[in-house]
Amino acid sequence: MFEIDLFQRTKLLRIRVLIFLQAQEVKIEKYEKIAFIGVSLWVVLFLNGCVNRMAYDLATYVNSDILGISQLEIDALKQYAAVTGKNYTTDEAVRFALKDRVIPDYKRFFELLVKSHVETDEIKHLHKIYINGAQMLLNGFKTKMIGLEKNDVYLIRSGNMQIEKGHVETKKWRKELIALYEAYGVVQKK
Repeated sequence: MFEIDLFQRTKLLRIRVLIFLQAQEVKIEKYEKIAFIGVSLWVVLFLNGCVNRMAYDLATYVNSDILGISQLEIDALKQYAAVTGKNYTTDEAVRFALKDRVIPDYKRFFELLVKSHVETDEIKHLHKIYINGAQMLLNGFKTKMIGLEKNDVYLIRSGNMQIEKGHVETKKWRKELIALYEAYGVVQKK
């Protein structure tokens, strides 16, 4: 679970406004000063609300949308890893795992990922990266399975390349997600 560190975000916004004001070297008359403080307070509250809304949306995206379906992806990738790389035994074992376990689980994960509803533009952009990576992985699994069924080395290689590209995209999603956590003060609850 992730939570929003609101105190930290509010404190940072106040500091930013003070630095801005000092940088401007504003000389204000007594009455202007009162009006200026009122406007400044409104700006701080407005900015704080925007930041808090984004942090809330980000935490909701992860907690409600991603964590709810992530076990399907984890299971599919574990099943794939169990028959590839150092765990490889035969093409038939890989084909069987892809056909009966990996593809059905990953397809279900992908369908649910696509159905996730996000509203914030930054999170939409982030979510599209994840969808693209997951689509590449799913297509790669399917292509590799067909290549194994047809005993076609080129299809198998094509599937492997798609799987690798999908992994690259999902890693990009994770990096950008962490960057948004840091930018909006979202922290993992222990």
